[in-house]
Order: sequence, then C-alpha cells, then structure tokens
Amino acid sequence: MVMQRAIKLLVQENPMMDVVAKVSQSFLRKYNLPLNATVAATPQLMPIYEELTKNFKCDFRPAGSAFNTLKACQHVIKSKHPSSTVFMGSIGNDRYGKKLKEKIKKDGILDCLYTHQNLHTGVCAVLLNEDNRCLVPNLGAACVYPDSLANAQWNMVERTERYYSTSYFLETNYRALKRAADYAASKGRPVYFNLGAQKWVTRYAEELLSILPSVRGIIGNTEEVLELSKHIAGEETDIETALQLISAKQCSKQKQGQFIIATNSSKSTIIAELRNKKFTIAELPTQKIPKEQIKTTNGAGDTLAGGLLGGLITGLDLTQSLKLGQQLAFHYIQSSDGSLPAVDLK
Repeated sequence: MVMQRAIKLLVQENPMMDVVAKVSQSFLRKYNLPLNATVAATPQLMPIYEELTKNFKCDFRPAGSAFNTLKACQHVIKSKHPSSTVFMGSIGNDRYGKKLKEKIKKDGILDCLYTHQNLHTGVCAVLLNEDNRCLVPNLGAACVYPDSLANAQWNMVERTERYYSTSYFLETNYRALKRAADYAASKGRPVYFNLGAQKWVTRYAEELLSILPSVRGIIGNTEEVLELSKHIAGEETDIETALQLISAKQCSKQKQGQFIIATNSSKSTIIAELRNKKFTIAELPTQKIPKEQIKTTNGAGDTLAGGLLGGLITGLDLTQSLKLGQQLAFHYIQSSDGSLPAVDLK
C-alpha cells in the first residue's frame, strides 16, 4: 500500500521480470533461437522459463523500459526523497510477481501493482551467450490494464507531482495514459514521455500526437524523433527541423520549460529546450567506452532518462540533469549486474 506521502514521480507502464542466464549455443539451437534478436514467446517456447529456473543460475531483475528509468530516478533522489516514486501496472499471482514486488521494494520504489488472478506476470528470458544475447518476452498481465483498474487507482494520479510513461503503454491503455497526462498538465505538473522505439512511434503516431499538448519533456533517440516529425510534417526532415516541429506541438497549455532529449547513438545527446520563449538546440558529447568494457547496452537509454528526471526533481537544471543521466548510463553499460554508482548532489 502506498502511504500518504508526497509522490515525486508516478510511472505508469508494463512491469516485467527479466530472467537472465548464461546459456550455450546448444540450448539456443534446442529452441531454434537466433543470436541478438527478440523472439516473442510461442507455445513451443513456453517451457524455456521453467528450464532456465531449474537448470541454470538465474538472475531475476525487474525490467521494462519505464521501470529501468524509475529505478535510476529513485537512486538519484533517495537521500532527499526516500521511497517517493510509484510504479503502476499489472502483474500475475505467481512467483515472478512476488519476486517483482520484493525487488521493487528493495529499490525503494512504492508499488501500486494490480494482481491479476488468471494471468501470469510479464516475463522475459534474457539468454546470454558470450557477447551475444537473445530475448524471449511473454507479456501476460503486463499489457492488461483495463479502464476499471485505471479508475480504481486514479487517486495516485491525483497525488503525484510528476507523471511519466512511454509509447509501450499506448498499446496497453492509451485512454488511461492520455487521461493522466491531461490531468497532470491541467494542474501545471510536468509530464514526461519516452518515445520508446521507432516502430511504436510509427504504429501509434496518431495517439502520440494527441498527448503532446500535455507533455513537457520528451525523451528518445534521433531515429524516433525523426519518425515522429515525419508524421507531423508529412515528409522526412532533418533533425533540427524535427525538433522544432515537435516542440511547437508539445506542452501547448504551459509553453515553459519544455524540452526534447534525443540520444544520437554513442556519439552525443541533443538537448532542445524552450525557455523564455526562446528555442535552443545544444549537443553534449558522450564519453567513449572501450568495446571490451561494455557489458550491456540494454536499458542504457532508460537509465539516462532516470538520471535526468532525478536531477530535475532534486533541483538541477536541464543540462546538469542530462550530464547526471549520462554519468549513470556510462556506469550502467559497464556493469554486469545493473548496479548504479553513488550520486553526490552537493
């Protein structure tokens, strides 16, 4: 249960549990799984989760784009605002759901997770083979969030100081996302949105454009930004034009402090900001990491986003917050266990 305390950030998305294990090539061949691919679970692949937990040393990690962001955010603000972030979504009544709740609590995050009795918790097998990996997701309850549940949990939306979601939740319940974003914006509270993936921007462009007037901060990569701009302009544009077009659509009710963060592969991160009616674009270089020191890039962008939001919550300006996000992502990429470095906000 979420106590009656200030909620600094409410995240609404699809909770997942990653089951991470090192496997052999023969194991991948057994299930006909390619390297470096994501393969949705089919009936033929369902035994994989049980086999992993029985025969391999597994690491269980709460996952999903939004959770990765929330974990990094709470890590940043924990000294000033302990246990002040909330994760909303749906899980199943099973061992993965129980582990998920335990892990979330350990990370200092308050859960507002609904437990479905007849659906399983969203789970993703993360199969590691040397420098390669294969993901096998089975979404289950993660993508089942009906309007009745959104209504029952509405008091959390009313209490939060900031709201965050991603394009993945547009598929789960677009109406709930838009209602929460519109409400937060109407109260002058920041709404942040992660574009998630280029194909999701393409698939849900109309829904995404409809929520932009309530969104103060947009986070994504250059490919996602260019894709969204194409749906506004009706044609392809360069990145500077794309940023200007999107900025003109977002946060129309406030027109202050709005920004777009666009990561540009491993080269740099672009900041587009509207402040005092002046639109500016700047670029921050990304610190290079030797290839042999890279442990994972999965979730690095989400970690950057979490550091950014944590910085903003603690009073840093946008550039300082982005640098903090880059610092966390830099460490995360080189960590084999998803750990984050200590943060000094003095």
